[in-house]
Amino acid sequence: TLLNGGTFVNLKPAFVKLIGDLSRQMSDQLKLPPFTDLRIDQIANMMVDAIPGVIAAYWVVLFVINLYLAGRVAKTSGLLIRPWPDLHRLMPPPWLLLALVAGLFLFMTAGLPKITGTALIGGLWVAFLFYGLSVLHAISDGRVPLLLWLTYTALIFAGPYAIVVIAMLGLIEPLINLRDRFAKPVTPET
Repeated sequence: TLLNGGTFVNLKPAFVKLIGDLSRQMSDQLKLPPFTDLRIDQIANMMVDAIPGVIAAYWVVLFVINLYLAGRVAKTSGLLIRPWPDLHRLMPPPWLLLALVAGLFLFMTAGLPKITGTALIGGLWVAFLFYGLSVLHAISDGRVPLLLWLTYTALIFAGPYAIVVIAMLGLIEPLINLRDRFAKPVTPET
């Protein structure tokens, strides 16, 4: 197991059994041919390769939620020294895209660099997802609430597809600059 110093590869037999069982059940119910052993092995390898990225993505989501809740508690209690930031105006550091590219290159290797690359890709993909969501919030800032309803509905009902589209928006936002294009005009205070 991983706790004993094992590797993710130790999980492969369990994935092979799970996928084989699911394939047989689906073939019985849907009257389709079951997966071949080669296909089951390919799917199991893909699942084993994805584990570090899934774990990293999970921890990024957990840390972001905890950071947000801690900030809100500090603000509510009056202990927040700085003003609360305008979250949909935050920008990721410019080197974040380079870290994602480095993760992609590491993913194409083997061993520990591949595990590191997978974890980088998983964690940064979630960061770009949050950035894409902040762009959508900035665009809809009091003007197009339907956009947010559609976004969150898509996240619920078309999860993986919506996640890819929103994260891609976060990736290309520095190039297309949608926030500034749709920014509300600043009215001077009198």
